[in-house]
Amino acid sequence: MFVQWYSFQTHLVPEDLAAKFVHFSDDDETKEFLENSKEKSDQLIMQLFHSVVKCVLSWAMNKTSINGYEMWSYF
Repeated sequence: MFVQWYSFQTHLVPEDLAAKFVHFSDDDETKEFLENSKEKSDQLIMQLFHSVVKCVLSWAMNKTSINGYEMWSYF
């Protein structure tokens, strides 16, 4: 599904480094996370809401704290 984004192009690195590369495949949990992320990114109203909330929270919190707080809303 997302292989094209994360493919390792061995011809772009030295041969000894390319030989050390081990390709892992994504597990079910990773696939579920990516699907949920894709669905959420397609929700315009939710994205607008998050933008407004980030703007308001930025008066009292730094960006790292806001992002950490938002992460819990996805679960």
